[in-house]
Amino acid sequence: IAKYERDGVILGYKTLIDWDKTDKEHVSALIELKITPQRDSGYDHNGRYKDLKAGENVKTLVSSDASLYEMGSATPDWIGGFNINFRYKNFDISTQFAYQLGGKFFSTEYGNGYVSAVSEQKSTDLIGSTFTENNTSAYFPMQWWNTDYYNGSTFGSWKYTDMALFSASYLKCKNITIGYTLPKKVLNAIKASAIRVYASADNLFYVSAKKGVDPSMSILGGFEVGQYVYPSMRTISLGANITF
Repeated sequence: IAKYERDGVILGYKTLIDWDKTDKEHVSALIELKITPQRDSGYDHNGRYKDLKAGENVKTLVSSDASLYEMGSATPDWIGGFNINFRYKNFDISTQFAYQLGGKFFSTEYGNGYVSAVSEQKSTDLIGSTFTENNTSAYFPMQWWNTDYYNGSTFGSWKYTDMALFSASYLKCKNITIGYTLPKKVLNAIKASAIRVYASADNLFYVSAKKGVDPSMSILGGFEVGQYVYPSMRTISLGANITF
């Protein structure tokens, strides 16, 4: 994922996992190149692709050759929220939700960390899903330590691939409050006109396309959200409203 252009369109690199049959120890996360005519040097990139025609796709390990593709928009289609209130006898429940539909979100944590070959913190997504000679359909490349091979999610400074790009849609529970109003016979005994006890929870849960990815942190596609950012704090409180 490289930059934003044209009203929030995200540009990024496509990753392809490939097994080099000539070198059984060489597993590469290749980047896709779309051959395009260039006025100055032709479209062969110093002769590397001279046998290909403009418009064809080829896999390459040369990161400077890789093409940028439109990956979607950083701008969501819908942003909003809604409340649900319910009352039954002396019980009451109120909820507040926020949601977002559409758009793409780039995760720095996944780009530099969870699925990166040089990171110590790994995602459980890698279990059973990394490339081997017997698992050639794996989504992630083989994991290397201090490797010269590309690791799939990034291959240079601010050069990221679609492995770190997710849907920006989410549903977040901002608050749930459950209350109970004491009946009149109890109030008369303690000489109070009204007592309501309640429990309230903020940021109780959210649902997103990827575990650990909270698109609500950004409306610009996630690039400004740093790695290992603290999530929204979940708080639970108890209280009472008493009127004499």
